[in-house]
Amino acid sequence: LGVLLFEGFELLDVFGPLEMFGQIDDLNIDMVAEETGAIMSAQGPAAMAQELLSNKTDYDIILVPGGIGTRKEVDNIEVINWISSQASKAKYIASVCTGSALLARAGVLDGKKATTNKFAFS
Repeated sequence: LGVLLFEGFELLDVFGPLEMFGQIDDLNIDMVAEETGAIMSAQGPAAMAQELLSNKTDYDIILVPGGIGTRKEVDNIEVINWISSQASKAKYIASVCTGSALLARAGVLDGKKATTNKFAFS
């Protein structure tokens, strides 16, 4: 499982799903970002990214959280290219809330019905 981290991610969008995914035996979970180290959430506490987007590790599952940071990340070519590349190979692609905007920008939602926070519909 590759979990995308970016400045301003929503804590609950990452750690809520990880509470469930963490119960699966033999599932490796990587926190992935443009840079390793502490990535600040929208709420303040940081999460540690241990894998780089540029490492090109292929994941069976990717998780794209939402948060105020998605507003900036929709224009981040490295993040969008990583999502697009991962989505073409992953078995499962999941997003939470405004993480769907990143999936949409990466073309993952083309031809599909999707939803997000009503304040971010446009």
